[in-house]
Amino acid sequence: MSEKFYSNMLQFMHSHKTLKNIAVTLGKAITIFTYIYAGALATYTLFFVRERFLSCLLVTGISFIAVSVLRYFINAPRPYEKYNITPLYNKKTKGKSFPSRHTFSIFIIAFTSFIVNAWLGVAFLFIGVILAATRILCGVHFIKDVVAGFICACIAALFLFI
Repeated sequence: MSEKFYSNMLQFMHSHKTLKNIAVTLGKAITIFTYIYAGALATYTLFFVRERFLSCLLVTGISFIAVSVLRYFINAPRPYEKYNITPLYNKKTKGKSFPSRHTFSIFIIAFTSFIVNAWLGVAFLFIGVILAATRILCGVHFIKDVVAGFICACIAALFLFI
């Protein structure tokens, strides 16, 4: 996306306080909920789907580390760095934008949820799309960052289900 796109989008969001608050609140609430849900999912898997617990733990853990290392070496700038725009919330992180770790995390958790219950997996895929959209709308990630996060989660999920 171009500088004009991000500038116009963020100008619009900043001028519509309700939309701004919805985007910021949704993004933060989904992130917190995902952390809590991931712990509950791991606990449930440990006690009720014991034969899959270790593979779920290893695949999600190793792939999270791999995405973090990839981000470190690529060190892509964030939209607010590249275009000198003001994101919807105070974000100080420099670089490490590609791929989006928030997006990766929620989608790998969604794919892991399918092991427990298909409806939970589908629900988390939907929630993941909302989170990915908020990362873009808040001006902290490019579309390519969230798409790459999703693709990394898909690749990791292949190992989860093999």
